[in-house]
Amino acid sequence: MVEFVNIGLSLVLIGIIIALYCRGKITWMISIICVFFCIRLDISILGLTFGSHYLLLPFLSAIVFLEWRKGNIYFSRPTLYFIIAWTSVLFIYIVAYLLRGNMDAWPEAGIKFVGILAYIIEAVLLVSLLQRLEDREKFNSFLYFILITAAINTMFVLLQLFFSSAGIPLTRLFVEGHILEGDIATGFFKRAHGIYFSPIILAAVTSFMFAVFAGYAIKKRKIPFHYYIAAILIGIIGLFSYTKTAVLGYPVLLVISIIVIFVQKDSMKSRFMQIGKLCLCVLLMFSAWYVITPPKNEYKREMYMGYLGQNFNRVFDTRIRDLVEDKEVDQELEQEVDQELEQEVDQEVVGNTTGTTKSSLSVFKENPLIGVGPMSVAGEHIYDMMYISVLHNGGVLAFLILLIFYGGLAVYTFIKKKVVAFLIVCVFAFASLAGDALVYTALLPFFALALNLTENKGGKRYYLKPNAVRHELTDDKANT
Repeated sequence: MVEFVNIGLSLVLIGIIIALYCRGKITWMISIICVFFCIRLDISILGLTFGSHYLLLPFLSAIVFLEWRKGNIYFSRPTLYFIIAWTSVLFIYIVAYLLRGNMDAWPEAGIKFVGILAYIIEAVLLVSLLQRLEDREKFNSFLYFILITAAINTMFVLLQLFFSSAGIPLTRLFVEGHILEGDIATGFFKRAHGIYFSPIILAAVTSFMFAVFAGYAIKKRKIPFHYYIAAILIGIIGLFSYTKTAVLGYPVLLVISIIVIFVQKDSMKSRFMQIGKLCLCVLLMFSAWYVITPPKNEYKREMYMGYLGQNFNRVFDTRIRDLVEDKEVDQELEQEVDQELEQEVDQEVVGNTTGTTKSSLSVFKENPLIGVGPMSVAGEHIYDMMYISVLHNGGVLAFLILLIFYGGLAVYTFIKKKVVAFLIVCVFAFASLAGDALVYTALLPFFALALNLTENKGGKRYYLKPNAVRHELTDDKANT
């Protein structure tokens, strides 16, 4: 049933995207494309399960091709750096897998490689379309996308937490998986999932939405009052995921926003006004979340509120321990509960006798230069933290490439006061503590926006069609 519903919904959205392009509604078209990526439905055709974004990819490629024929497609330096960084990492992953990986799992490894390649292509295509928009159109496009996605998740979250008898079957129409089943095993949702298979993705998506609102509020200084109301509601939905990503992420994002405000060229009064508004938003979202949490979820609320004020080791003790410590086992298959995901994770053990299940960090230490590729080689659990998974998959070499790219992106956007892009990169930094955020399709629209906003309007552009009419900005427009 899930497959038919998701295929039908995906085809409807693709039809809307094509119709909007034909009518020249580029702003709305990009909004729906972002919604499509962000909700990321799983579909199954002929027994093969994959993300719905693969259905969109050929249509998106065709649209960009038509724009290329018109001479509207070019690459900026940030986009080129992104392509170079991630294709280099993908090459390292492939070489590491061929040299040291688990060759018995080659079909799964191939799927991982295709997924990374698809992410690179999709990000470049979306950035290329965003280049067609002026700044105001870009803001409107992402505003529509955020409001539509937030409305969809709000409906799901309210049904999941307050009307479980309706929320459980509705969610199962669109999502399936052991994480979902683990959270509803008691007959109600322990944590809200929204339209995603994991509550962590809901927390990450809402954190990015809040970062976009905060960034535009800082940059524009004056935005309509109802935008703040929307930001508060989005924050509350994120907190209902009952994850560290949301409960700790919003205060961290607030602190970073305050630092950014103080480096802006504003009067002290204006700075404190902006800080007061953002602090009030965060205070109201936490207060509302605390008050309206359903009684059956109060223990979750207290558990995650308890993490506020804890030191780093206390906050991430379980996740770090699972990834860096080897485990003694006395049977072939061991079930263990992860306190962050609260799901059962299969810990595979090599051999049929007592032995040790190695951690991802131990495998990396044995293969420090290029890692072992994206598959487990000694029963290790990999994808709970982006930083360690990159070390495991591509070693120090891949880690340094991504560190230079994303670190450079953060430094550049901070120095150039590109506030929205900087806050998005910061959210990626802490969201990566809970999973492979850098390659989550659901988060791709936010990275594409950051990459597009990083472009220097007066910088060099690399057009793909030499004889095309190039719509260069005048100095007046660039300054505006």
